[in-house]
Amino acid sequence: MADRAAFRCVVAAVIASTAVLLAACSGQASPPDERSDPSSAADYGYLSEVDSEGLLGGRTVSQVLSQAMYDCMVDAGWVNLTVADDGSMSGEVPAAQSEQYDTDFADCQAQVDLNYPIPEMTESAIRERYAREVEARDCLIAQGYSVSEPPSEQVWVETFTSDPASLWLPYFEVFTQAQLSASEEKELKRACPDPGDRFYT
Repeated sequence: MADRAAFRCVVAAVIASTAVLLAACSGQASPPDERSDPSSAADYGYLSEVDSEGLLGGRTVSQVLSQAMYDCMVDAGWVNLTVADDGSMSGEVPAAQSEQYDTDFADCQAQVDLNYPIPEMTESAIRERYAREVEARDCLIAQGYSVSEPPSEQVWVETFTSDPASLWLPYFEVFTQAQLSASEEKELKRACPDPGDRFYT
């Protein structure tokens, strides 16, 4: 059995390069500072509909992208998959079909990338995201979870642009350490907002 995460954007740089982090990775890109006003995002189509709370039709952009990924995979014949409220997708993939699954997953990922382009972040927006990740860490520790010491802001910014798959992300650490139910995750995110859950962070 192979549990695969859906299309969950960790950072804009990951999306821009069409590389995504799978499994428990959780993160959503922030737009450049000059696009902080949703009305100025017309060049990105669907983003012009993102409201001031970072929601698109009542859902986070991450959830919208995850649903698009799920729909594409179902269209490709993977009807035994399920998608959770947080956007994660899981299901049983027979070993004999794993190669076809990977192919279809890559095709759907490319399709979603094309239909839902994400603008790159400016350095100031990346630094703001870092500050929010540090705040999330403090909150998660207060909730009883163990999270490693953050790297320096400069190191985090450099990692963001050079090796986003290695980013320090407090929620990623929590998700890889603890087996949280959907309800537990929802409650935790209510207490400690995840910087990756909103497009406009």
